[in-house]
Amino acid sequence: MSSTNLPNSSPELSFVVFNITTQINEKLTPSSFPQWRAQFEALLIGYDLLDYVNGESQCPLSDGTPQFTAKKKNG
Repeated sequence: MSSTNLPNSSPELSFVVFNITTQINEKLTPSSFPQWRAQFEALLIGYDLLDYVNGESQCPLSDGTPQFTAKKKNG
């Protein structure tokens, strides 16, 4: 995984970049879906991204403010 700071962003925010084909060795086909899914889910868990994909966590706003903080400010 490679992390780089985005221009005009706070140092806490980083952009996650990775080449999925080098990390999942199973080509996605209808018959390989269960194994591909298990590998992809393990990858998301490893990068601590699964909660964002399944909706348990929300991505921060573009200004870096977490969603829960923005909701508290607005109501």
